[in-house]
Amino acid sequence: LNYRGLSFEAQKYIDNNVLIFSNLFGPILAKDEIAEYKLKQGEKLAGFDICKFYEQNFSKAVDSFLENDEILDLRAKFYEKFYVIKKEFTTFCFLKNKKILSHHAKAYRGEVLRQIANAKVTSKDELMGLNFENLKLVDMKKIGLKNELTFEICE
Repeated sequence: LNYRGLSFEAQKYIDNNVLIFSNLFGPILAKDEIAEYKLKQGEKLAGFDICKFYEQNFSKAVDSFLENDEILDLRAKFYEKFYVIKKEFTTFCFLKNKKILSHHAKAYRGEVLRQIANAKVTSKDELMGLNFENLKLVDMKKIGLKNELTFEICE
């Protein structure tokens, strides 16, 4: 993403439009300041299941927060346990050499978000109109509420 390398306008776009699922603090906006911490994905605090807690206690608030917004879900699969999206949304899948990328997908999600922020995308139509640098759209499919766009990495 290289947030600090973005223009002020693109930073504001991210600050106000990106919801992050923190391992310790749950759903927060990108602009929310939190203390630095280290808590591994899936780690339990004295047997306390964080994923289940956030899903049970924050879902209604997130539903309400996202009620009037179109959703682009760039979360890692792990964070889908924190919150289940209950309306139509779009997500990306990345292929490299025709294989699904999982370990390095975070870097590509960041790059895609950078390009979206620079373009100040406000709708699914605008998102679909973007020509992402170094990515080629190879498939689109609808699975329930999810619109999955599959991109081949072209580097």
